[in-house]
Amino acid sequence: ITVALLKKIKKSAQIPEIDGLLDDILLPNVQSGFPLQRLLAVECLGLHCMLSVERARSHLPLFLAFVEHEEEEIQIRLLALKATFDLIMVFGASKLSQNGNEGEYDDDDVMFVLLQQLDSEEHQLRLAAAEGLAKLSFVSRLLDERVLQCLLVMLFHPSSEEDVRLRQCLAVFFPSFSLRREENNSSLCKMLPTLLSTLLRPPEDSPLRELPTIQTLGYLYSLIDGVHNRRTAIINTIHEIYADVSNIHVKGLAKLAMSISTNGFTLQHYQTISTLLEQEDAGIDHLLQRTLNKWKAEIDNKMKELENVYDDSTSDPEEVKSPNK
Repeated sequence: ITVALLKKIKKSAQIPEIDGLLDDILLPNVQSGFPLQRLLAVECLGLHCMLSVERARSHLPLFLAFVEHEEEEIQIRLLALKATFDLIMVFGASKLSQNGNEGEYDDDDVMFVLLQQLDSEEHQLRLAAAEGLAKLSFVSRLLDERVLQCLLVMLFHPSSEEDVRLRQCLAVFFPSFSLRREENNSSLCKMLPTLLSTLLRPPEDSPLRELPTIQTLGYLYSLIDGVHNRRTAIINTIHEIYADVSNIHVKGLAKLAMSISTNGFTLQHYQTISTLLEQEDAGIDHLLQRTLNKWKAEIDNKMKELENVYDDSTSDPEEVKSPNK
């Protein structure tokens, strides 16, 4: 009856009778020894908290405690996790945070609990966490490079190969997210340096060693767009190549970076990339060196094309951009 009643309330309201349910029905049954009663109580409490940010802020720690309690029934943990995502979707994480007093929590504490569920042994929790984080990111309630990196790893990790729903969700999410807002695409670009370092040099015995590194990075490169973001991605990649020229993935990485579009680049952009590719390292083998030489030759040719365009015009050479091809 309480669940049905709370579902019919469509907006925030101060109704004494509804508030009275909290002490008389909801909180006592949250601690009930019967799983079904706890399940219904958690559902009711979630609906009750949707009516007020103060209520949501006050009871969010309870939902997080249920999520983290591994001895709890999986359906109750799952319901608490979904309630947490619903509250963040409605009010935003910043409004739900409590700061300044001992025992209270902030955005990072909430994020830590949510990200933990991506590694849960329970498939339902992993899926709900991935879908919830993707939804929050898509509607800009959450914009965190750590989340994007974890979701990208989940998409390509062999452990999710048979999880059709998870992969379908993430395969739809990333292209839609990257095209939705310019800020989203910049977030993908900002997470590239950390992802490059992590995937090229994963810790010993890390699950990341099972990841198809070049395929994962290639997918990310395909999502990055905009002159500034593409230029930044190329520069970050060159730095990473020369940071560890003996890495088994750098040849494939160089080929990936060569495929990034340079449409819209200025003469100065090309000059910067060409200069970076002039670096010398005694540890570079002949195959990698040949790839880098080919890449530099392509960049130099595009520089000459722009210089010729400038010679035939009165424009500032720094403002001359490469033609779209």
